[in-house]
Amino acid sequence: MPSFVTSHGLAIAVTLMPVAVLARALFADMSNVVVGDAGDPVFVFTVLRATWVTLLRAPWAIADLPIYYPNVRTLFMSDLLVIPSVAFGVLRAVAGNEIVAYNAVVILCLVANAVSMVWLMRRWTGSSQAAVASGVAFALSPILMAQIGHLPLQMAWCLPLAVLAADHMADRGTPRSAVALAGVIAVQFVTATYLAFGCAIAAGCCIGVRVLMARHRRHRLTLASLVVLAGLLGITVGPVALQ
Repeated sequence: MPSFVTSHGLAIAVTLMPVAVLARALFADMSNVVVGDAGDPVFVFTVLRATWVTLLRAPWAIADLPIYYPNVRTLFMSDLLVIPSVAFGVLRAVAGNEIVAYNAVVILCLVANAVSMVWLMRRWTGSSQAAVASGVAFALSPILMAQIGHLPLQMAWCLPLAVLAADHMADRGTPRSAVALAGVIAVQFVTATYLAFGCAIAAGCCIGVRVLMARHRRHRLTLASLVVLAGLLGITVGPVALQ
């Protein structure tokens, strides 16, 4: 314990300081003001509420949400936000306040971003301390914090998970690992659609690098696993992406 404190404690404490600063800003008016500006948060807030109500009452009609009325099938003109809508609905029922529920979803996004990066970096570095520092740095990175008012852009937890799944796929090359990667991308697609393409690019880059490094570190990619991956993505993401 003393060696941990002296070698890593100070670095982790300094890294976690922005968390306290941001948390104070988020909690100060959590029940009165949505995080960010008055434009996009209000729009996303409406989408979350409409999606949750539709999932409860008529899930088969979710594609026809009147987000851009009078146009039809307008849900596909924006991020799907299906999974965060479920979180929003549950938190609204618990807290009894829609603004609190929205801000809580923002906080959960920050936590999920950090945890997913911790898992990835723990695999790559083998160091819990480095993984924690990387997770906090990712969750509070300037590129994410600059978009704190745009909730869909905070839902980036599947990006590290996609790279992690791609790394596993390069190691094992089994259809099961391909299913895991396709699942991560599909989850991101119904969470924040635009970032799903980022997941696919990141996973592709990871697999490509592993193939190029085959001389130094063996990969086990098989044609079967790639076919399974492409097929699953085509089934789950393709129909919606073409809308």
